[in-house]
Amino acid sequence: MVGIENRSGGVGVTVRNGFIEVPGHTEANRGMTLRADSTPLDLEERQCPIGVLKCEDIPSSQTIDRRSPIYGETDYVIEKMVIRAGWRGVDLGGRNNVLRDNVIEVEGRVAVFQFGPGAVIENNTFIVRDKGDRTAFDAALKLRDAHGAIVRNNTFIFEGGFFTSAPAAINLLDSKDVLIEGNTFKGFEQKVRVNGDSTYTLK
Repeated sequence: MVGIENRSGGVGVTVRNGFIEVPGHTEANRGMTLRADSTPLDLEERQCPIGVLKCEDIPSSQTIDRRSPIYGETDYVIEKMVIRAGWRGVDLGGRNNVLRDNVIEVEGRVAVFQFGPGAVIENNTFIVRDKGDRTAFDAALKLRDAHGAIVRNNTFIFEGGFFTSAPAAINLLDSKDVLIEGNTFKGFEQKVRVNGDSTYTLK
């Protein structure tokens, strides 16, 4: 199940001052999903909706027109939440979303996946425990098409078992001009992984 899900594609949603716990290790077990629809990727003779798990990590360079999906203005705000989820903590999609002052714990490998530009992600604590199936680009925080995002003053904690390897703390996919500053990383083998056409500044 999903704790909170935006099924209507509405924008301007704010969620704050709450607690969500969603156990279980399947793709359906997400703390929160706030996403308006974006244009699908165009692959040869088929389209690949960005919301489908197998499509979300495909770089735009592998599409026919080499263009990123188009994201609408959403202005979602998630702040002062405690979210515990078995698989993924938060999926956010759209422009200019804010994730601030939250604690997000997951039994899986991805605490937050933000799709779309202009996000501000600050003063959060992300805890991942590395259980369940892995994908190639897993990270505590995944950013896709997140041009101009700010990732500031967050704490990234890896609490995997002895025989597990830490994913990257942050994965950038087709995300340019991302500012990453003032963050704390505990237990990760790599702070930032770059895929596709991405650039960032680490301070």
